[in-house]
Amino acid sequence: MDSKNAFNSGSYAEALSMANRAKERAKEIIRAKEAIESAEATIAKEKGRGIDLVEAESIFSQAKKAFSLGEYSRAYELAQKARSMATDVDGDGVVNEDDFAPTVNNNYVYGGILVCAVGVSAAGYGIKRRIEQRRREVEELKDRALKIIEEILKE
Repeated sequence: MDSKNAFNSGSYAEALSMANRAKERAKEIIRAKEAIESAEATIAKEKGRGIDLVEAESIFSQAKKAFSLGEYSRAYELAQKARSMATDVDGDGVVNEDDFAPTVNNNYVYGGILVCAVGVSAAGYGIKRRIEQRRREVEELKDRALKIIEEILKE
């Protein structure tokens, strides 16, 4: 029985309930359809920028399949995930458009810079220690030379 028949037979509460369920289902379908359209547009835009979106496209295909099977909530979630993956392909939280290296996770870049900085600091510290050691050696040689000169002058 549909909501119209329920209404015509006087089952107003059932008719209202059925109509509300149909309304919610329609909202769910529209939401999923809009998410799929948005993901599709985003994927096309990012592909146009030359970014490889294999994973996002795979998730997008799953979203379309879920939609065709009537799994609208799942289709919505997958479409949202595909869109998110397409806008931030390396998953570092910086959208491709603003990312200086959209296919490289910035955390790796920052980590590499940090490792280099630590290496340079360690090398600088080692050089500083060698210079200080050499300075001490020169001071010792100078002191010995002065003592020898003093001894020669005493004689």
